[in-house]
Amino acid sequence: MANMKFNKFAERVKETLKLKEKAEKETGEKKLYLANVTAECMEMLSRAEFVKDLGGESIMVDICTTGFSALQTLCNENRKNFKLILHAHRAMHAAFTRNPKHGISMLVLAKLCRLIGLDEIHVGAIVGKMVGKAKEVYMIGEEIEKQIIKEDIAAHVLKEEWFDIKPMFAVCSGGLHPGKVEKLMKIMGHDIIIQMGGGIHGHPKGTIAGAKAARQAVDAVMQGISLKEYARTHAELRDAIKKWGVL
Repeated sequence: MANMKFNKFAERVKETLKLKEKAEKETGEKKLYLANVTAECMEMLSRAEFVKDLGGESIMVDICTTGFSALQTLCNENRKNFKLILHAHRAMHAAFTRNPKHGISMLVLAKLCRLIGLDEIHVGAIVGKMVGKAKEVYMIGEEIEKQIIKEDIAAHVLKEEWFDIKPMFAVCSGGLHPGKVEKLMKIMGHDIIIQMGGGIHGHPKGTIAGAKAARQAVDAVMQGISLKEYARTHAELRDAIKKWGVL
């Protein structure tokens, strides 16, 4: 979402931040709203400042359409003034990352974003709908999160040391639902952000039940309990599995 006539940026941010505060009071948990500030460079900075002034703590930017120079400008200004969490969305990356014989890889794009100073980036979901094999997605996660990268001759990866350059959080999204959480976390570990859209809103009992099912799936994995077993005593997860199954 950007700034359409039927869904203006400023109005959307105001209303969503109000609901974010309401959700925090009801649940007692911290919530984040990733307002998409993607635009021409000066307008992008203006939108980021708007979010900050309203008490927002995080923003999203489409890194490929924005361009590296504008991203650097946003990161520099953010470090000095806004101090917001910068979420990197990779929309359009496949135009130059998908063909293995042409362009650059998603691994390179993720490394550039870490160098520029973004905080988190979509790396692929492995078990979702996006392109990206398990090894590639795992390597991207390792590249952006670790300080020392091991050499991997087969994958053409040299040993690297990131020194004082901060890590990024790996975000897994695209075609995920509660039934896929167990396998995803087995491959990627626990230090990931899992985003679900249709996997929550598409729950047969509605969005709130979908959010509960997603949380229950994560809780089950963290406790070392299979999703099917955990679903016996958790109705929301049971309904989600009944609809989508377990991977």
